[in-house]
Parts: sequence; structure tokens; C-alpha cells
Amino acid sequence: NKAIRKIEAPYTQNPHAFNHIVASSERYLFYVVEEIERRNMPMEIALIPVIESSYNPLIKSDNRSAGLWQFIPETAKILGLTQNVWHDDRRDIVASTQAALDYLQYLYRKFDNWKLAIAAYNVGEGVVGKALARNLHKGRPVSFYDLNLPIEAKHYVYKLLAIKDIVTNSKKYGIQLRPIPNRPYFDEVKIHEHIDISLVTRLANISDIEFTVLNPAYN
Repeated sequence: NKAIRKIEAPYTQNPHAFNHIVASSERYLFYVVEEIERRNMPMEIALIPVIESSYNPLIKSDNRSAGLWQFIPETAKILGLTQNVWHDDRRDIVASTQAALDYLQYLYRKFDNWKLAIAAYNVGEGVVGKALARNLHKGRPVSFYDLNLPIEAKHYVYKLLAIKDIVTNSKKYGIQLRPIPNRPYFDEVKIHEHIDISLVTRLANISDIEFTVLNPAYN
């Protein structure tokens, strides 16, 4: 597919930048993969944060979206992600991942097709639903490739397929992927009362920077 090849080019022509994304994912990827396996979902879904945030939970977008999975405030609220002056669950690694996977499973049940579900994650279920209804009304095929979807939705799915191809066939593209240890990077500790962050970092023997990237939800 020419569109996929074109999307691949910026990644394959700059292996260092691609490996920078891989390095950013190192703290989070094991957790995301485990959750996807537990739910028996397609493993390509673990690559969606590459598209959305380059696996940087602190990234800010022009459309007010936030976190690894780049939820806008309205969608986050519907999915039960808390946003207040102290805390934003859209940036919480565990909460946002659970919400994203819940939402994607809901979209798959609605459209019975993973490409359509992923397109709907990008442009909204209403847009995909209308395109599907138009084709059904006209007796036309209803696969992802047959629907008249917005170009951004098609490119979103193509981008996911392109990144999957690069990861699967990295040697073909001359990219030596940075290895990621196949073990948990973090564990969850429940805090039942207010505690000073400097005390947490001292007790956990981690830096302030490490605390922030593991707990990016705190304002």
C-alpha cells in the first residue's frame, strides 16, 4: 500500500528518533502488553500510544488531549477518568490504559471489526457509524477499505499498520530496535493519606524525574 509506505518513511529514515520512542515506552510497555494479552485483544493496540503520544504521558496537544492515549476532556469524563486541580487521570498510566482498552473493546463490539474500532477511536464512533450506515443503505461492502471515511481516520489506521511493519521487519529497514526487558518496570503502591513527594522518592530510592514519569497524573 503506497499510503503505508509513505507513512513509514519518516520513521525508517530516522532510526534514532524511532528508538527514542522505544526508549520512552520502556517504563510502560510491559504493563500495556500484559493488559492487552489478558483481554485477548490484538497486540498492535500496544502501538497506539506510539501514534498518540510517542509514549510520553506528559505530552500536551493543541486539541486539549493528554496522556499516553491522548484523551480529550469530554471523552475522558465519559470513561470515568477524573480531572481536577490536583490530578488528571488521563495522564495516569494505569487508569488511562484501562479506559483506553475498555473503550476499544466497546468499539469492537459495536463495529465487529478492529480496523473500524481503531478508526472510531480516532474520529469518533458517530463518524464511523454514519459511513457504515451509508454503505449498508446502498448495499455496498462495509469493510474498512470500502467505507468513505475521513482521510485522517484512514491514515490513523495506516500509521498503526506502518509501525507494526517496522517493528516486525526492523532488519529490513536497517533499524536495530532497542531491547526492552520482558519484566514489569513498576508496581502499584496504594497511598491512603497525603504524603510528601520528596519522602516518597527517598523511600522508593528514585529521582524526582522518575517519580514524575511514573506518576504523571499529579499536577
